[in-house]
Amino acid sequence: MFTLHYESDSDASSVKSMLQGRDLPSHFDKENNYYMLYWKTYLENEQVLNEIQETTNENVSTMRRIYNIEYYYENNLLPKMLSFPKQYINRITGI
Repeated sequence: MFTLHYESDSDASSVKSMLQGRDLPSHFDKENNYYMLYWKTYLENEQVLNEIQETTNENVSTMRRIYNIEYYYENNLLPKMLSFPKQYINRITGI
């Protein structure tokens, strides 16, 4: 069984009274609906996580496009340029 150890008897009595609902923390506001605030914060966090996931998906898609361009350049275009340099030099200079 789990037991709590307190530094003083006053700490133990204040915790017991708070757990029983007799004594509320000093920062507690009875006007606030904490249950509603909890779920509002939860939904806001879910929205932020969804936005992060969308951004991550966009980044992955962009990185895939970059890798495809690099792959095409290194494996298709560059060997052709090295094999037929005059053809590509003429295209670049406009002759």
